[in-house]
Amino acid sequence: MPKVNKKLGWAAPMINTNTDMYKVSSDKYAVVKSLTIANNNNTDAQVSVYIGSISFIIGHTLKANSTLLFADLDIPLLPGEYVTIRAAGALCTFVMSGYEDDYIASEYPYLVVAGTPTSGGATQSITRDSDMILRSIIVVNPNSTVSTLGVSAPWSLIQKELSGYDTLLLNKMQYFIEKSTGLSFRHVSGSVGRVAFILEKVVQ
Repeated sequence: MPKVNKKLGWAAPMINTNTDMYKVSSDKYAVVKSLTIANNNNTDAQVSVYIGSISFIIGHTLKANSTLLFADLDIPLLPGEYVTIRAAGALCTFVMSGYEDDYIASEYPYLVVAGTPTSGGATQSITRDSDMILRSIIVVNPNSTVSTLGVSAPWSLIQKELSGYDTLLLNKMQYFIEKSTGLSFRHVSGSVGRVAFILEKVVQ
């Protein structure tokens, strides 16, 4: 079947309960294009979102009666992967759109690498078997204290200090990286955050 654009999920989870909003079928892959989170409470609420292996938001405070909108995400999901959400408010709603397509392993174009930097600054490298386009970098601080993380390809792309429970989303980068070019990340200082890279194979 051809690619199908659709609403991938809608949910209003129970308070402080991990809820699987979406699961990819065994013969499909999916790409998350947009995500909207609305806090319909009169008080602030902490929200979390996990997209496959990616920690997208962890414990972020969403102000009372406000909305977060993420567009042009292009986050791929493999067959059997989940999108899991959590909220500390009964009236928080999550809506996610994107598309599904048939999964053929030899034709699947994406590589997702998610990891936790080693405390102390050791560099961790990402290996690839082809030239690729770096589409997005997502950095999350799941702690209450400041975290600083660096990314190089091979020179410095990011050295960013994140406040507690904050997320840095760099999407639509379209950064070409040759197979022989180093791509790495490291913990610089403070608490240890998490990082994810979304890459796409180059078709010549």
